[in-house]
Amino acid sequence: MSRDQRPGKIKIVSSGSPSPGAGSAVAVANGAQQAGGGADAASGAAAADTAPATGSFLIPAILFLVGCLVGGAGLVALLRFAG
Repeated sequence: MSRDQRPGKIKIVSSGSPSPGAGSAVAVANGAQQAGGGADAASGAAAADTAPATGSFLIPAILFLVGCLVGGAGLVALLRFAG
């Protein structure tokens, strides 16, 4: 490996506290269980976080697949009738 291809040294810096976004769902679930909310409050918080994500991701995926089908059909038609 030449000198310019070697990875440089990495300096890791920590603030001492975990990032708020990484464990927010876990913190909410732990806080609900400690407060006496039980599993119902924790599962409700987890369900509220996951429900919008699945529905909003499905429509672009379907549109992408439809676009692939239309593009493939157009390519086949172009090669069949132009040649």
